[in-house]
Amino acid sequence: MNIRHLEAVVWISRLGSFAAAAEKLHLTQPTISQRVKELESHLGVKLFKRSGRRAILNDRGRALIPMAEQMLGMEQTICKAVGNLTAITGVVRVGVAELIALTWLPTLVAEVNRRYPDVNIVIDVDLTGNLWSKFDKRKLDIVLLPSPISRPNVRAIPLGGVTFSWVASPKLNIPDQVLGAKELAQWPVILLPAKSNIYEIIKRWFNDANVNFSDVGFCNNLQTIATLTLNGLGISTLPADIYQKEVESNKLLLLKTTTPLPFIDYQAVYHGDKELMLEELIAEIAGEVSSFQKSMPPSGGTK
Repeated sequence: MNIRHLEAVVWISRLGSFAAAAEKLHLTQPTISQRVKELESHLGVKLFKRSGRRAILNDRGRALIPMAEQMLGMEQTICKAVGNLTAITGVVRVGVAELIALTWLPTLVAEVNRRYPDVNIVIDVDLTGNLWSKFDKRKLDIVLLPSPISRPNVRAIPLGGVTFSWVASPKLNIPDQVLGAKELAQWPVILLPAKSNIYEIIKRWFNDANVNFSDVGFCNNLQTIATLTLNGLGISTLPADIYQKEVESNKLLLLKTTTPLPFIDYQAVYHGDKELMLEELIAEIAGEVSSFQKSMPPSGGTK
């Protein structure tokens, strides 16, 4: 029996199948099966009962898991305490909100490559709701996305935050005055779809003012929303810092509003399993290299 045998059983139990565990560990399914077979032979007992394509632990298998997780955790503790971390190997699947992909994601990848040259990062850029779904199914190891976080047994490292602003093209001839939700609702609103974090924030922003907004254009790409807005096809919410050049050249106008949009915190979230050292290390690097504001800016009443 060795640590790799225990690792295979733990991931099969978490993901529900030999195939999923093989994908997570970047091994072939026959390799995973062989590891389980060798462990069962060493222990002299069966650990799983099959149910279709699902692999379900039997009583002895369930009894093994806490001890196996403890062993994996001890391995990671030893590696972190006395090992050469630059020699760490592995593949980490990182889910990323688009705004991070547009800003400091290249810095994160470069820094991980510098510190851990034998670690490969697989990037998945998607909407917040989709990232959470993949994370819950353990198709992603880490997610870098906006708060709030309502998941049990996860760990999170703060990444700072961003303030979104209402913006529009001068082509719309929107009055240069403080506008309320009722006035803004007169123009088409271009938003990320419902699975995005910003959609819920904007919906709540209008609801708090008892205003219904319609004639909404949905687009699942922030850059495309900026392009549509620049062309005068509607108003939208964008992080002004990211589009500073467009604002300074008067291609985009920052709209003044009676109520500012909230400051949006981002976090690096990973599963709370004790032995996930590599995920923790990468999440810590994300916290270090993030270019987002580290705290909420002072409230000015209008934006």
